[in-house]
Amino acid sequence: MKRTLIISFFVIGIYSCVSKKKFAKLEEQNTIVSTEKANLEDLLGRITFVNDSLIEANVTLDSLLEVERDKNYVVTAKEKGSGTRYANKKSNINKDEEYSKKAAFVYNFTTLVSWPPNKSEFFIIGVLGHSHISSFLNKFAAGKFIGGKKVIIMPLHSVDTYCHILFVGKDQQKQFQKIKKSIATKPTLIITENVYLNEIGGHISFYIDKSKVSFLVNKYAIEKHGLLVSASLMSFSGQ
Repeated sequence: MKRTLIISFFVIGIYSCVSKKKFAKLEEQNTIVSTEKANLEDLLGRITFVNDSLIEANVTLDSLLEVERDKNYVVTAKEKGSGTRYANKKSNINKDEEYSKKAAFVYNFTTLVSWPPNKSEFFIIGVLGHSHISSFLNKFAAGKFIGGKKVIIMPLHSVDTYCHILFVGKDQQKQFQKIKKSIATKPTLIITENVYLNEIGGHISFYIDKSKVSFLVNKYAIEKHGLLVSASLMSFSGQ
């Protein structure tokens, strides 16, 4: 009996040593796995950060390339004479008369272009920058309604506010790319005073021919913004 107990304790001791060794080995393996996992997670985080940075850089590069393409297009158009017959017309009209006529046109465009339904309480004509047209637009729009919405003439310093019509003043023409990008998905009619801008996304652009105020229409660009153009507007255009 005593001998049996001694053998049993001996066997238990051996198993105990083996179990401790196995446990120590398993613990060591678990530490290695945990370390490798942490290293992999760190590497994945670094790859994700680099990937996000590359995506952001790519977006910025695409934006810069778009701006340069449009600049080159305008320069090329000028060199080839595209639009020159409109841009280089002589003006015999004074400033008040010019902007009075432009304001009348802008107001009448509201009957020649159709906007999709929206929840806006007012029909907003925004004037971006400092322009002589604002006072004349206010006279034409005073007390008027379009599609049941009261007409509001809104002076703007940015395009954060939605407008049905956006008149881009001459002092804002250099910002046209940013302006166009900011309202790319909005049903906004963009009106400028530079016929070359019509070639790169402007909708309607005014030009002066002696004492006559005329305009060009970019039907494709207008319809791309979800607006409908009447045949009458195209017939009035100087194209």
